[in-house]
Amino acid sequence: MITFPPYGQFARIYRESVDPHVLAPIAWRPILPTEEREATWIQWRTDTVELINVTLWPQWDETSANWLNGDAAKMQAITLADFELFAKIQNSGILDRQPVSPIAAMSIPSHRQYFVDEDTGKLGERYYFYDTKLPTAQLEKIIPDLRQTLKDKAGSVSIQIKQMLQRPRAYQVAKLFGQEHRFELAATSMTSSMSSGHCFQGCLVSAGIYEAWLTRGYTPTAEQLFALGQFGVDIGDRRVFAGVHYPSDNISSWIMSLRLIDEVCPDKRVGRFLANSIKTQSYVFQLLQASGKPEYVDALELVNSLT
Repeated sequence: MITFPPYGQFARIYRESVDPHVLAPIAWRPILPTEEREATWIQWRTDTVELINVTLWPQWDETSANWLNGDAAKMQAITLADFELFAKIQNSGILDRQPVSPIAAMSIPSHRQYFVDEDTGKLGERYYFYDTKLPTAQLEKIIPDLRQTLKDKAGSVSIQIKQMLQRPRAYQVAKLFGQEHRFELAATSMTSSMSSGHCFQGCLVSAGIYEAWLTRGYTPTAEQLFALGQFGVDIGDRRVFAGVHYPSDNISSWIMSLRLIDEVCPDKRVGRFLANSIKTQSYVFQLLQASGKPEYVDALELVNSLT
């Protein structure tokens, strides 16, 4: 049986992104007094991590230097299932294909090109290629809306949970399993594997942009809503295509985002939009569902039950 190491220490930039005195994202229950806001946030985080622990991966305990209630057989099984799906994804060549959107530009960059954008701080800069029909007034606000969403709704949530879960990256354990694992170089992979920060942020970003449209009175067409949802789920999927995140890492991020969305985006249309995008448009979600692997069943059932 394989003994999994924790991922290890995070780079200083990530450690310093978490303010221990203000853990809740800005949009979390803003009318509550500060102490109560933080207390309710800690409870939400605890509950969310426990759901991930039960369905996917245990928590690392720094005091005992061991996995809390870690089931080595279960950890090994889900990792092997992930490696099997990695092989299917890599053999498909999807990283070098173009994203699919009904109103995409013919010249839309490949997933690989977007992956590089998203790894180098250029998230959303080429949104136009997903939706060539978005009015200029809304297109010009995509980046400001995206940045405001990351600041107010995503905050340091993913880093907080990554620090608790400490799942080692696939490239760290592949040789322990005798696996040949191909992955792309990613500057933003200097944190533990679960959850996927890009997947979580992609979900929140698409939801935040939709909320901004609704707030401004802009009603997108069905095609534009599809394009926005595809953009959001592709951000996380591309990290799996590139081999820097396990497929099951995305499940944890979907659990987080769907449990959080109604709190930070009160308009119920936003949560329904996000849930539909994940369940009907994510390539990785469809692959996980179609695999029928028992290692994913409980976690996917949880995702399907949310929002």
